[in-house]
Amino acid sequence: MRKRVDFEGLVGSGWPSLEELERRFWTRLREDGAVMGKLSAEGVDGTAHLEPRNGRIDVGLRLQGIEEHGVILLYWKRGYDDFYSFTGDLSRLREWIFSLSQTWMPVPLFIPAEKAWNATKEFIETEGALPRSIDWIAAIDLPPNSFSGADPNTD
Repeated sequence: MRKRVDFEGLVGSGWPSLEELERRFWTRLREDGAVMGKLSAEGVDGTAHLEPRNGRIDVGLRLQGIEEHGVILLYWKRGYDDFYSFTGDLSRLREWIFSLSQTWMPVPLFIPAEKAWNATKEFIETEGALPRSIDWIAAIDLPPNSFSGADPNTD
């Protein structure tokens, strides 16, 4: 399995220690009010010898946090074409904020930073499995325009 990190200045192969990742997560969120990162792994579940889209399973966890709103976590599993987001109160889908990636994001996709950190830690500890410490929803089950590119000013 090949692991990669792109998380607040840590870029490269392998995943950093949990201590280093946690330090960067909380420092950036508290000092700058925002945090972004991605962890991914190619060839999980014994599929490292296979080609992409031909049996190999790749996974990833992307996070984007804004101190006053919390953190958005997105999980994907290629090979199964699974894509998940944490979900909270879906009745708030018409409430939006402008994200760090310069796109509009629905408020219910944000979770408290502590829960997001625990799920990130679980992702690493389980070698890329979907964290079970929080509730997820498949992207296909979200209403249209729930992610970037949506215009919060239209119905």
